[in-house]
Amino acid sequence: MTASTTAERASLRSQRLNQITNEPHTKLDALVKAHAPFETQANFARFVVAQYLFQSELVALYNDPELIKLFPDLAERCRAEAAKLDLADLETEVPAPVAGAVQNPSKAQALGWLFVSEGSKLGAAFLIKRAVGLGLSETFGAEALKQSSLEIANELFYRNKAAWLVGKLDLPTGKVPFLLPIH
Repeated sequence: MTASTTAERASLRSQRLNQITNEPHTKLDALVKAHAPFETQANFARFVVAQYLFQSELVALYNDPELIKLFPDLAERCRAEAAKLDLADLETEVPAPVAGAVQNPSKAQALGWLFVSEGSKLGAAFLIKRAVGLGLSETFGAEALKQSSLEIANELFYRNKAAWLVGKLDLPTGKVPFLLPIH
């Protein structure tokens, strides 16, 4: 295999990943925008309810001992409690968790769920600015939006017949590099 063939394969895989995830991301974005979460505090409260339900589904993953071996500060990253505090600030009832999406995931599936959850923090800096317009802040009503970021290398890294996703999480507590195998 030549270097150009390897580069083409990496490019094609990253393009396929982008194509596969584009439609669900576009649908989710349209759904969120349709509910105008930043027009009123009531709309924002509904947005936080959705965030809480998503995060409460992942609490077990954030506290999984095997995953904590990979990411020692994983338990502190979970935003379910922050969303619960935001709901209290917004005088909104905390809904009962709706279990079912994450049931006995494999290690790869668990990492995928965490990747989605941590990736959802990417827009936090933008969202907190919108929440400020509603009289909210990182300490009142929008704690779950505290700024963090996720950086992913543009290309997959190939080693020993496996593809690896390379990146880092930039958290208030520091930077955490990661390397995830793609099978």
